[in-house]
Amino acid sequence: MKKAIIVVVILILLYIIASVLITIENNKEIVTSTDIVASIKDGIIKVGDYIDYEKYIDGLSYEVHSGESGLDSVQIIKPNEGLWRVIEVDNENNQILITLCPDPSGEINYLQLCGINGYINGLNIIDDVCNINYSSEKLDTHARSITIEDACRFVNFDGKAYSNKKIKYGEEIEFISGEFLDGYKDKNGNIIKNSIKGGTIEKEIVSGINLIKASEQSPVTMTEDFFYFNTSICNPLMAEIFGMDWFWYASSSEMIIKEGEEIFGVFCIRAGNGTNTYVHYCFAQDKQPIDPGISQVKPIVALKGDLKIEKTSKKGEEKEYSNWVIKAEN
Repeated sequence: MKKAIIVVVILILLYIIASVLITIENNKEIVTSTDIVASIKDGIIKVGDYIDYEKYIDGLSYEVHSGESGLDSVQIIKPNEGLWRVIEVDNENNQILITLCPDPSGEINYLQLCGINGYINGLNIIDDVCNINYSSEKLDTHARSITIEDACRFVNFDGKAYSNKKIKYGEEIEFISGEFLDGYKDKNGNIIKNSIKGGTIEKEIVSGINLIKASEQSPVTMTEDFFYFNTSICNPLMAEIFGMDWFWYASSSEMIIKEGEEIFGVFCIRAGNGTNTYVHYCFAQDKQPIDPGISQVKPIVALKGDLKIEKTSKKGEEKEYSNWVIKAEN
């Protein structure tokens, strides 16, 4: 009887020891060290993963000069706090694109654009804010703004093929009244001409950009270049990454509403709630809006090459999205 009890005790002790050893083994940390190129090649980094880029941004403020944005006051735009997530794994260029997902509980800094100047300078301002706020000298990265073309590519959606009764991409429409801007500045400050044909020059707004007037004697013909980013096709992950707030996209539009008017604006998107593309009315034929458009910027940063990254996990533990740490040299 005593021998049987001893055997049982020994078996219990062995079970406890084995359980402890298994627990220790499962809790053992596994460190994966790699670089951007290898992580893409090995398929171990994916859209939705987190990366601690926020530790490396220069975090400089950007000053938008009075009048440049269409407002009469100066704007000081500071970086927003939040987490950075992978939004695209680019196998062709051996890089990952990451974007900021702002902390909604923190202080949010917004950019305002309005009127003719807001339209003409909007893309340049949006991109400059991203560059100054979120670039990193230590990592040699240069932030830029997301564009509507980026958004469509990220979710494999052809916005140009989407249309409704009021708006159809590529359609040419004639106007016999109204005022139209024949250009704007791209993110590099270069003048890009709109699709305006005909009309007469009413006045020069800035060098190379004119206000064109349409009449029965000299009608204006324009081509619709607005296209949708239909956020209803976003999966929950991409909707979460795109964000629940309004964000400026560094893309402009000549949006023609058949029952209304020609609108010159800058793209805004609030993807998280399933809203379609929105264009802030910077300038609409004969009128300007009273209220400026107010949105956050949405920075994009490319991480590539031999930049070292590392993640720590536990054996048997599977997280849906990994937390990567940048291992930059001091």
